[in-house]
Amino acid sequence: MDLQSQGYTNGTQNFSTGNSSDNEIFTSVEKEATAVIVVVSIIPSIIILTGIIGNISVIWVIATYSTMRQSVMNMYILNMAIADLILNLLGLPEVVQMALNRGWLLGEPACKAMRYIMVCSLYVSILSLLAVSVER
Repeated sequence: MDLQSQGYTNGTQNFSTGNSSDNEIFTSVEKEATAVIVVVSIIPSIIILTGIIGNISVIWVIATYSTMRQSVMNMYILNMAIADLILNLLGLPEVVQMALNRGWLLGEPACKAMRYIMVCSLYVSILSLLAVSVER
């Protein structure tokens, strides 16, 4: 029995065996994969947008009002907001990209620079949080 006589072809998208149920299965799998991609894209996008808006708001308030800059605690919070903003802008889109199995698309130098920036931002954020807790 020949595979091509059953509907299998080499190098094309024709995988059916002549049954319409096979095509329906592939269509349902494609729909489920699309739904997963949409969810994996939308939820982190909401988190990223919320983080960007929140951190920019904190930075704006502390930078605008001079009375807010007089407290050491507010400087720690400003430091943490800047570090978290960097993570939101650079780190979380990469997580979405990796979750969608797209891999790294920007080359090795950009990968190394991104890792360095993200690790530094994480340490700044953690150490700022530690400083806030020690200050209190």
